[in-house]
Formats: sequence, structure tokens, C-alpha cells
Amino acid sequence: MINLEIRANIKFLTKLEWKPVKIIEALQQVYGDASPSRAVVYAWIKRFKEGREGLQDDPREGRPSTSKNEHNVELVRNLVAEDNQITVDAVASEVGISHGSAFSILTQELGLRKPLARWVPKTFSEDHLAQTPDDLHMGGSETNPINYPPF
Repeated sequence: MINLEIRANIKFLTKLEWKPVKIIEALQQVYGDASPSRAVVYAWIKRFKEGREGLQDDPREGRPSTSKNEHNVELVRNLVAEDNQITVDAVASEVGISHGSAFSILTQELGLRKPLARWVPKTFSEDHLAQTPDDLHMGGSETNPINYPPF
């Protein structure tokens, strides 16, 4: 993750006693548009000077998510297994959770994406990668080709 890499660099340069302005310049030179804002750099420099060792974010306050639990993840997994063309809204109404929670479970918890009309894994298995175009059924044959309208 790039944030951890940037924080490690800030920590390293802080221990070398670089000035904050020089640290910001170095980060902008290396990371360009992905470099953090001045305020973020100053905040992390302060934390490291106060003795912080870890690079992870502090735990955030607030109510934890109640809809992204194992029961709901399993329900969503079963719905997608039954119908891989199911919509996010249909998943949300079937399980009784919000659209955002349903989308989060599908994409983050189950690692799916929907490039066209079906939910598919974000990364393909070795079996998928080993398939050649000849292995795939394209809907026609040599004797009965698919007729496309003229354009």
C-alpha cells in the first residue's frame, strides 16, 4: 500500500533529522500527484518525533458496521451463486441491507466485480487463464454462423 510506503519514508527522513520542507519536496519528487498534503506530512512528522513507531492509521471512533457480518456475507454469496446477474439493489432488498453495504460485500468481502452483466471474480483462477478462445462457446458454429446486422 502506497500510504504505508510514504509513511515509512517520512519516518526514515524524520529520523535523519531532515527539515519538513525537504521531506515534502522529496515526497513530491518521488510520488508526484500521489504525494500527501503538507498537513498530512507535518502530522506524521509530529507523531514520529513524539515516539510513534507504527505506520498504521489509528483506530477510528464510531459505530462499527453491523451489516457486513459473516451471516450477511454468506447470504450474498448464495444469492450470487444462484444468479450471477443479480443487481446490487436486488441483493440489498433480499438481504435487508443498504445498497452501499451490499456493494461493499460484493466487491470487498467476496472480491467480485461486474464488468458487463455478470458478477465475476476480480482475479481469474488458473483454469480461467488456461482457456483458449477455441475453448469458449461464442454462440455460433461453422455451419450456422451468427448473422450480424450490416452497418
